[in-house]
Amino acid sequence: MLRQWVQLLRQAAEDTADAGVAGWAERLTTASEAEHPVIETVTVLLTAPELDTAPRALALAARGAAYQDNYDHERALADFERALALDPNDIVTLTEHGVACQQLERFDEALRSLDHAVERAPDHGWIYALRGHTHHYMGRDNEAIADLDRAVGLLPEDTTVLALCADLHRKLGRYDEAIAGCRRSIALNAEYGWPHAIMADACFWVGRHKEAIAAGQRAIALNPDDAGPSMTLAASRRVLGCYEDALADLDRAIALDPSAAAPRAFLPYVYLQTGRYPEAIAAFSRYPSGEQDPFDLPPIVIAGAEARLLSGGAEQASAELAALPDGFSDNAWAGVLAALAARRLGRAEEETAHWRRVEEIRATANTSPFFLYALRPEPQAAVAELDRLLATADLDVETLTSTRNTLERFERAGFADPAVTGPLRERLTAAFAEAAPAQG
Repeated sequence: MLRQWVQLLRQAAEDTADAGVAGWAERLTTASEAEHPVIETVTVLLTAPELDTAPRALALAARGAAYQDNYDHERALADFERALALDPNDIVTLTEHGVACQQLERFDEALRSLDHAVERAPDHGWIYALRGHTHHYMGRDNEAIADLDRAVGLLPEDTTVLALCADLHRKLGRYDEAIAGCRRSIALNAEYGWPHAIMADACFWVGRHKEAIAAGQRAIALNPDDAGPSMTLAASRRVLGCYEDALADLDRAIALDPSAAAPRAFLPYVYLQTGRYPEAIAAFSRYPSGEQDPFDLPPIVIAGAEARLLSGGAEQASAELAALPDGFSDNAWAGVLAALAARRLGRAEEETAHWRRVEEIRATANTSPFFLYALRPEPQAAVAELDRLLATADLDVETLTSTRNTLERFERAGFADPAVTGPLRERLTAAFAEAAPAQG
């Protein structure tokens, strides 16, 4: 469209032989062929001294929007502020200014602009949706929900507003509301990828993993350059024990967004669960030990020691566990690993001391002694504790698969007696088969 307009101007210059028009046509032609044609073209137009206040404000707002589209929020904000200085009541510019401030985490300024926009256009649903997210970033969740409800009331068939509202519900942990909003959006436009991605994540957090996978696959098909759904697929597939598929999903997520922290943090754990210990150790070593992924997995420093232990590095694992940073010394799983490392190194007294410490930690923290009984081993106590765990009403498929996987890995590495852990794994497999249809 821009080039067509410039072409008309060039044709006018040829028809009229006007030097002034020809000069403008030449400058605008060059601008329209630049890397960012809208930005360059508007920049040229803004040099016109005869440009009145209203069109100048419009041009500045248009260039600001182009900067915004290029994620250059600082320049976008500067243009929006110049435009508002000329026309302080323009609804679109006020809204765009609020979005730019939001992107720059200048939430107070964003809220002022969006409040002003609401005053000028109280029936404009999109402004409420954007202001709702600003309230959320400021920790004002009640105000956020009220604004989002108002947005949906004004625009009940706007698929993007519905998705925006669903996304806020997801961020607030209101997953059922998020899923319902996504379904409304998808019913209106099944080819819109974002609500499928939101729904995948919401389904993951409520344990509906098969639905999460289906929604994530649809999101990827519609928007293959979005890394988020691949991360969700990896998380759900890991829960269901599909570790190789989870690795492929993580590889895709990292390739699409190498700077994202969650896939890089998640990757070594999946390597660990597949028994690919050298790769797990390498991945753990690349991630700062103090950081933690968002899926409540064991601390990286402990999981790294586990990978070393299972790959035959008992001495190094023992040293790492003995030198745990402050805050990890009361971790029961670290104590179990230390006991097994001492056993492998033939340090019987040290092993006994570690088991004793695990019992003390467990009693204080009121955690399950299942792995202590299964790996020390105490077969009858392990069976009794598994009975107790399986009778727990809220036992989820992730606990079942991760527990079974841990027993398998320690069996393969020679730390567990198959005569003890084999029957335990069989019971976990049967429990998973029963729980998966309901929770998967």
